[in-house]
Amino acid sequence: AAGAVGDLQADGMAPGEDIAAEDQAEDEEDAEAAAATDPRRGTLDFGLLILRLVVGGLLIIRGLQTLFAFGGDPGLSTLEDSLNAYSGAEILAIAIPVAEVVAGGLLVFGLLTPLGAALAVVVAGFLTAHNLSTFDAGYWPYSLSPIAQVWGLTGLVGLVLTFTGPGRYSADTSRRWSTRPLASAWIFALIGLAGAAGLWIAVGGGNPF
Repeated sequence: AAGAVGDLQADGMAPGEDIAAEDQAEDEEDAEAAAATDPRRGTLDFGLLILRLVVGGLLIIRGLQTLFAFGGDPGLSTLEDSLNAYSGAEILAIAIPVAEVVAGGLLVFGLLTPLGAALAVVVAGFLTAHNLSTFDAGYWPYSLSPIAQVWGLTGLVGLVLTFTGPGRYSADTSRRWSTRPLASAWIFALIGLAGAAGLWIAVGGGNPF
């Protein structure tokens, strides 16, 4: 008994204190596990909604302007003329604004968002490469074509949305990819990037740099 008391004194902790310490450690582990699976997302979903509305709205308006020639946009014929260096320019001139409207609509409503985001990456990626090859003024932000910058950022936002998902304020809210995309994120990100590169090569685009 004296030896046991000596061991307790050496450890500096009585049996009751030891049990209390173990309980506290378990409580801390439970709290960490709960925090890791906490469904509350703060303002993240609202931020994703704003991002989708801005980028999707830009794509919709831009596509409609080209299709119906309003708001200063000269329309399809001028777009076709600007694309005459590529094979299938007449098809591209129609496909690009239509794809802009479709991608923008899917993003605004958060409907089939991975598909809409991938389509935005394809369109914006192609237009970025087109403007980089057309305007040879340097690649620093100050001298880089503003149009190329806008399309480049649009494509990057589309890529980001494939990884974040549309959030809960979307038509996809019942789907897992709305808040926790994983496999779909990588699949549609690769589809978007490969689609942009493939389109550029297929129509005969050269080195945009």
